[in-house]
Amino acid sequence: MEVLKDLATRVAPLREEDARAMLDELKGQTMLEGARGQKPPDLEALIDIIMKVSRLVVDLEDYVEELDINPLVAYEKGKGAMAADALLAGARSR
Repeated sequence: MEVLKDLATRVAPLREEDARAMLDELKGQTMLEGARGQKPPDLEALIDIIMKVSRLVVDLEDYVEELDINPLVAYEKGKGAMAADALLAGARSR
């Protein structure tokens, strides 16, 4: 929801509660409950991806300068989520 300036951020490493709170903070959070007759997306899959990215950036903090996943597609509940595109920029030599 970056284009809508609808962001939630935290400093890694995250706890699962942090990931859930981030989703709850979004202005478009109602879309995550299912909107206009759509089935709700797989929030557990989104949380799982947020947690994995958090661990990745902590584990590779000396090597990763920036990580952008856009878009992150969430399928209906129980069907998972997938990064459709991602950009990882390596850290410059220190």
